[in-house]
This record gives sequence, structure tokens and C-alpha cells, in this order.
Amino acid sequence: MQFSDTSNKNGIIQRVEMLTGMGDGAISGDAVLLKQVTGLVNESYFEVFMAGMSVDRNASADDYNYNDYPDAPITMVLNQADYSIPVAVAGGNVASFLRLKGIYFKKDGNRQYLSPMDDSETLTDTAGEPTSYKLNGKSIFFQCPLSAETLSKYSTVFYVEFQRVPDAFTSADTTQQPGILETYHDLLPLRTSAKMLLPTDPNLSQRYDVQFYTRLMLYKRDVANMDDKAPNFISVEAVNPY
Repeated sequence: MQFSDTSNKNGIIQRVEMLTGMGDGAISGDAVLLKQVTGLVNESYFEVFMAGMSVDRNASADDYNYNDYPDAPITMVLNQADYSIPVAVAGGNVASFLRLKGIYFKKDGNRQYLSPMDDSETLTDTAGEPTSYKLNGKSIFFQCPLSAETLSKYSTVFYVEFQRVPDAFTSADTTQQPGILETYHDLLPLRTSAKMLLPTDPNLSQRYDVQFYTRLMLYKRDVANMDDKAPNFISVEAVNPY
């Protein structure tokens, strides 16, 4: 479901107009109100995303809104062991960075992943080719400084692989879609409408929230089942609070 579809009347904004009884164009045709509702849609989006992460911490808001793999190259520096994950780098979009998932070198198209350091390992000042790293905030510390041989072997670049955050909507968006399972795009207009109606029609607001939390349980189940290692259960956190 795209953000706003004034032609087919099937976007998130159009669904909110219908659910709230505001009528066709009441939100999409009002620039100020559209900005306010866009903020509520984004709040609902992040709620759903975090619910997915509660059953699978590797859940990612990643769909065709992005056309790149969630990784980014970082240039190596001779005899340097510490690096920062940048806000933006050429060849990779890390503006959507949520959490580091891995670090790897690339040789002949093959990825060689490094391991996170455990408590028994210590950093060394002797340059070489590291096999592990330590993460402190958004700072990366290799097990050892990078040697000239390492720079030459991997063309002076290593890669960070990361988990994305949702790509928030703006009021100018039209075709952008939520980066969650398409079957559950309806969660966003449901939750947004419930928030909007709470001051004026709490009964209808509650009905929409009941539908939202029921659907959210199914969403969490399906996110969990996407990972063979994830538990096949529905957390009580998703149960409708009413």
C-alpha cells in the first residue's frame, strides 16, 4: 500500500480518510493537516517495526524503497585499528543505520566476515590482518591495526553490514510504501485512525485499536516464523490492552 494514492483511493492517507469518516481529499488536500497526519503515520510505522523487532531483533524495514544492499564500504588506513561508522559514505546508504550486523573483507567477490571479540581477547598494537573486532557505540576497534599487506589484499576497503530503520514518510510522498510485510500495511492506517479519533470518538478509536492489536499479533507471529531460529509464539506484549 503506497503512502498516498489519490487516483485509486487506496493509499494509507486515503484509508485514514475513510476510517475516520473525514471524506475523500480531506487530508490529502490540506497541506497542514497532511503534515500532521504524516507524523502520526510515522509513529504508527515505528510502533509496528519495534513490535517486529521484539520477536526477531534482526527484523529490518527493507523493501523496494531501497535499491542498495544494507552495507557500506569504509576506507582502511595503514596502522589504524579504530574506525567510526560514518553518517554517509560513497557507495552505501548508512543514513538508515540502526544496528551493526557484521563486518567483512571482500576478496574476489567473496566475503570474509570477522567475529565479534569475546572477553578473553585483547587488542594488540602489532599490525596485521584482524580476524575479530569490538564495537563501542558507533566506533569499531579491530583486534589489531591494519597492516600494509591487509590493505593491499583487500584493496584498502572493508565493509560494514547493518540493519535498517524504517524509511519515514514525508508529506510529499506518494508511491513510497512501508518496509514491512505487505500483508500488514493496513496496520498503519488502523493505528493512525485510532489516534486521530481518540479525542472525538473514543468508542470507534477503541474498535480500531482492537483490530490493530489483533492484526499486530499475527504480524509478530509471521515475523518470528521468517527466521527458523525464532520462537513460534505470540508475545503477550501484543495483546490488545482494552
